[in-house]
Amino acid sequence: MIVAYALHLVGGTERSIINLANGLADENYEVILISLVNSGESTSFALHQNINLIRLNILGKFVSTFGRILALPGVLLSIRHNILKHKSDRVICFGEKMNILIVLSLLFNKTRLILSENYPPGIHYINPLWRLLRSLTYRKAWNITVLTPDDIDYFHKGVRNKVISIPNIINNPGRRKDLNFKSKVVIAIGRLDVVKRYDLLINAFSIVGKKYPDWKLEIWGEGPMKNELNEQIKKLDLESSVLLKGVTKDIYPELLRANFLVLSSQYESFGYVICEAMSVGIPVVSFDCPSGPRHIIRHNVDGLLIPFGDTEELANGIIKLIEEEGLRIEMGNKALDVLNRFSTKSIISEWSKLLSD
Repeated sequence: MIVAYALHLVGGTERSIINLANGLADENYEVILISLVNSGESTSFALHQNINLIRLNILGKFVSTFGRILALPGVLLSIRHNILKHKSDRVICFGEKMNILIVLSLLFNKTRLILSENYPPGIHYINPLWRLLRSLTYRKAWNITVLTPDDIDYFHKGVRNKVISIPNIINNPGRRKDLNFKSKVVIAIGRLDVVKRYDLLINAFSIVGKKYPDWKLEIWGEGPMKNELNEQIKKLDLESSVLLKGVTKDIYPELLRANFLVLSSQYESFGYVICEAMSVGIPVVSFDCPSGPRHIIRHNVDGLLIPFGDTEELANGIIKLIEEEGLRIEMGNKALDVLNRFSTKSIISEWSKLLSD
C-alpha cells in the first residue's frame, strides 16, 4: 500500500502529487492520499477513482506558531495512527516540513519512508530549526527523491546515497498550438513574488519594446509584488505593452494564443510552467537558474537558456524568437517531445523501480 501525504496542496505541487498518485493507481498500487489540512471536499485536479482521499484537518485550526507547537504531540500521534491503521508498507511524503513530521511520527516503526523535495533544497529557505531537524530526520528515510540531478549534491554524504532524481510527470489535455494563428504575444506565468524576478523581465521587455512596440508581454499571476510591478511598468511607460493579467483557472487557452513563454525566475524547482508551454508546442526563453530549466529546455533546440540576471541577453533572446518565425516554429515542434521525455509511463517506471527495491 502506498500513502502519499501532503500538507496543503496547491498549484504545481498539488498537480505533481496527484499525477504521481494517479499513475501509481493505474499500475494497481493501492493509494491513499492524505492531507493534514482540510481545504475542501475535492482537489483541483481529477483523482483516479481507486484513490482514497482523506483530509485530517489537524493543522488548519491552529493559526499561531505557539498553538502549533502545543498541538505537535497530538498531530504526530494522529499521523502515526492513520498510517499504521492502514498497514501501509510505503509512505511517500512531500515537502521538507511534512517529511520531518512524518519521520517524527513514525519513530521506532519499520514503515519505509520516501521523502520527496519539491523545491531546490540548497536554495529554498527554511529557518535554522527546521534545517537542523531535516538533517537529523532525513537519516531515517529509506529514500529521498529530488526533481533534478543538481539537487542531489546538496545533501551531506551521510544520506546522499539514498537520494535519487525523479522528475515530475507532464501530461497535456490534448491541446496544441495552431501555427496558423497569428499573434504578437509573449507570455509569462507565475506568482507575482520576488523570486520570479519579473522586475528583470520588465526591464528586458523595455528593450524589446523599443524595437517591436506592437508586441505584448502578458504576465499571468497574482501576488505581493503586484503594486511594485505596476509602478515599474508606469515608470518605464510600458502600460500598453506589459500587461498584468491576474489569474485564470485554465492557462492553456492563454498559452495557445502566445508565441513563446519567458521565465525570469531566480530559481525554479522543476518548472511546471515550462513544460506546460512546451507541451502545446511553444518554445521557452528562460534564465538558466538553479535548477529546473536546464534539465527541461534543450538550448537552441526547443528554447533558449540565458545567464541569470543578464537582462540585455534576455531581451536579445526574446527579439531572436520574435524575428525568426521559422526558428520559433521549429523549436515549438521539438518542444512537444517534453510529453515523451516526462510521460506518465516513463516516470511511473522510475517510481516502480524505487518502490520495488
